[in-house]
Amino acid sequence: MSKTGLSLFMVFGMSFGLWSESTAASAAVTGLQCEYRAEPLGIDVLRPRLGWQMKSVERGQHQTAYQVLVASSPSLLEKNSGDLWDSGKVPSPQSIQVVYSGTPLVSGQRCYWKVRVWPALSGVEGDQDGKPASWSAPARWTMGLLNPQDWKAEWIGFFPKESGQEGTPAPYFRKTFTLDGAAEHAFATVNAQGYYELYVNGRKVDDHLLSPAVSDFSKRNLYITHDIRSYLQPGTNCVALW
Repeated sequence: MSKTGLSLFMVFGMSFGLWSESTAASAAVTGLQCEYRAEPLGIDVLRPRLGWQMKSVERGQHQTAYQVLVASSPSLLEKNSGDLWDSGKVPSPQSIQVVYSGTPLVSGQRCYWKVRVWPALSGVEGDQDGKPASWSAPARWTMGLLNPQDWKAEWIGFFPKESGQEGTPAPYFRKTFTLDGAAEHAFATVNAQGYYELYVNGRKVDDHLLSPAVSDFSKRNLYITHDIRSYLQPGTNCVALW
């Protein structure tokens, strides 16, 4: 072999080695979903199905294994501690309908989770040198009120004496309350016989119209959970329901 041929072979070998070592670094996990939604609130599926996407700048890269961490607080998740569920490394290309298999979930449970995957290039056996891609950004979901006894509120309505009717609805309800400081967590679970809009401190919560969905009130009433933490302030607050 000539000196020129030897030099070309060494350069090619070095380039291939650098390309292989960057396989894990070039992959990223995004699009985390729980029950096919991004960060759903108030779900009632006891073993929710999780999913994600793997993106890569390399052609032909695919997932060979995954690990899911689910924690009861953001601080635990940041420490890579899955006190609710740590799937461990699972050899599988599956990235949808991964069933939660951790500690049984309860009403109002807040779940914070993230995923990492082991990528490989097409035609390569197993993952690349056992190196996982970086953890995904954290996501969350919350559990709804799963049992009848979890509902502490009572139906509210306006019944004018002169109407002689029962259940005449009032168009607007409002309540003020005081917070000593910033709220750490704040969720409003609304169950209305008909459509509603929720306002906090004069701001409409979410962009929904005709919410919740239509249902047969003789059989079921639908409810929606809203995260209202960002709408609240230290001091006096007002919640209104139309």
